[in-house]
Amino acid sequence: MEIHVLTFWTTRRIINADESGFNLCPKSGKVLGLKGRNLNIVKPGNAKENLTALITFTADGRLCPPLIIFPYVKPPRAVVDSMPSEWILGKTDSEYWR
Repeated sequence: MEIHVLTFWTTRRIINADESGFNLCPKSGKVLGLKGRNLNIVKPGNAKENLTALITFTADGRLCPPLIIFPYVKPPRAVVDSMPSEWILGKTDSEYWR
């Protein structure tokens, strides 16, 4: 049986992923949002609460659905309902994604 290695090396199969963490209760009081929009006031909370996003691209320019990891055993219904349907929701029992 002869295997052609070059068959597997297509731009569709070359993938790059990056993980980023976002603090849900920033110490600075600053939030990320569109310029010129009214934003909700940041309320004090657990400073160690984060969410993690894993964004993945293929070499041919396609974006895979993002994986969002929340620090909740069960995310609040409002969070789940507001996420786009193609996004993937995950959970973790620790503050670190292992």
